[in-house]
Amino acid sequence: MRLLALACLVVLLRTASAEPLWDAELRLGYGLALSGSGQMSTTRATPLTIAAVGSFLLREDPALSAYGGFVVETLDRNSLGALAGVKIAPPHSHLRLMAGGIALARPRTLWGADASGGLCGRAAPGIAMCGDVVLTSYFAGTDLAPGHTVTEVQLQLGVVFDAL
Repeated sequence: MRLLALACLVVLLRTASAEPLWDAELRLGYGLALSGSGQMSTTRATPLTIAAVGSFLLREDPALSAYGGFVVETLDRNSLGALAGVKIAPPHSHLRLMAGGIALARPRTLWGADASGGLCGRAAPGIAMCGDVVLTSYFAGTDLAPGHTVTEVQLQLGVVFDAL
């Protein structure tokens, strides 16, 4: 009987430390944008980016998740859009890598791809703090001049909440 109780306790403790099935994250980002083409390029500050993202665990080892959410740009430009992609976290590491797409739809459109890498650490049970460097390249949309792209490099800070 004691052996059965000990085995149940080990299973419960192992399950409690496993990756959460769902999580929610709030991110803030700011950085530099390079726009134009050829020698006619300009560098400026990016809009302040606020994103609300949810992710679902697809595989536990290594932790592979699909994510999606909403993004709002403020300050320099006001826009609303969505983002989606995949996130991988190597086992026994604070590192996380993400890749996906982003689409800004209001008031004008921008379509692009992004990739990021960063570190996450537990701040409290069920809450983690993350810092990422994000590279976004917008290559299509009504907010781009013909033949031009916009590439942004941002530092994003996030708070992740375990949902399940």
